[in-house]
Amino acid sequence: MSNEEDREIVTYVEGEFFMIVALQKVQESEKEILRNLYALYLHDLSKFTMNITIGANGFF
Repeated sequence: MSNEEDREIVTYVEGEFFMIVALQKVQESEKEILRNLYALYLHDLSKFTMNITIGANGFF
C-alpha cells in the first residue's frame, strides 16, 4: 500500500476464515464506478437483511 490514507483490515472469525481487505482512497475519476458497484453490492446484500430496501427513487 503506497498511500498513507490506504488501510488494510485483517478479519478472523472463529477459525473459519482469514481475509485481508485493502481500503484505498478513490480517485475522482473512479467515483461513479464505485457508486455503481456499491448499488450492486447493496442489491445482493438485501437478500440477507430487512434493513436494506429500495427507496421511492429506485435506489437502495
